[in-house]
Amino acid sequence: MVCLGKADGENYGGLLKFLEVLLSDSRPVREKWKILSEEFGMEMSGDLESGVRDMCNLSQGILERGIEEGMERGLQQGVEQGLQQGLEKGLRQGVEQGLQQGERNAKRRTARNLAEMGMAVEQIAQAVQEPVRVVEEWLSGMRA
Repeated sequence: MVCLGKADGENYGGLLKFLEVLLSDSRPVREKWKILSEEFGMEMSGDLESGVRDMCNLSQGILERGIEEGMERGLQQGVEQGLQQGLEKGLRQGVEQGLQQGERNAKRRTARNLAEMGMAVEQIAQAVQEPVRVVEEWLSGMRA
């Protein structure tokens, strides 16, 4: 790891400046070529220009790869959290619906048992805490 420093730093120059110019993600390619040519006496041949251009694109590529990886991780975490929350909510709803259905079935059985014992529909409705019409529906299949 090399600390490149800043352009106004006391140790900025020589190899550190060369590396900073070459690796900078804020300097335009043309500015880099100019500094490398004028200050470091480098003749900008086709290969060198291509190399500088590649170095300029390196930081952009690393940034784009980092963004892509971050988005993939975020998406994966979002899906995992969404699935977990969905499962928890579905489980809660399923348990709640199961309990409601179980309570309803128990009331229906109780109503039929009371009817078999000769109790009036109004009394059964009061005992199972349901409207008379609901109890009548439950018992209609029993009498048929």
